Order: sequence, then C-alpha cells, then structure tokens
Amino acid sequence: MGWEGITPTPPEAVKPINLIRWLVRLVTPPGGLVVDPYVGSGTTGVAAMREEGGFRFLGIERDPEYVPIAVARIRHVAGGQYRTPAEIATEAAAAPDGQPKQLPLF
Repeated sequence: MGWEGITPTPPEAVKPINLIRWLVRLVTPPGGLVVDPYVGSGTTGVAAMREEGGFRFLGIERDPEYVPIAVARIRHVAGGQYRTPAEIATEAAAAPDGQPKQLPLF
C-alpha cells in the first residue's frame, strides 16, 4: 500500500516553543548541533534558532508535505540564513573552477 491519495494531517506532537527552547538549552552545549529526526512543522528548529547566539540545526523529515512548512518557519526565524542540503549541494555544483569546496550549513 502506497501513500497515494492520503492527505497528511497536522503533526500530532504540538509543543510550546518555550518548552523546546528550554530543552535545547538543557542538553545542547554552546554552539552545539541540535538534531531532530522527526521535524514535522519545525518547532525544534525554530526553538534552536531563537536561542541567544543560536544553535546549529539539522532536521530530518520523511514526509515531503511538511518539509516546506518547516523550512519556511526556520528560515523566517533565522533571518533567511537557513539553507537546505539541496540548496547547499546546488551551490557546490556551481563552483566556477569545477573544484569541490566546503560550504557552511548555516
């Protein structure tokens, strides 16, 4: 059975951003990387970006319906500075000298 014809529902784990900000501070060292394997609408990414000095964030989401929602929310909080892996790969492929280069995620 495939996913054809199935309408995605809103994420079931709705969480207050201030709670997630507190949890991010509790378990992530300064300048650390926050990894969320179930991004949904991006609440953890938003919380990580809102913290003083910000944290780096890596989000993973299997449902393509939620990805644009999460990216838009995180990008808004990050002042437009958040780039997806696809955007980074596209920029790397466009290197004028043809040499691979290391690019920052954020």
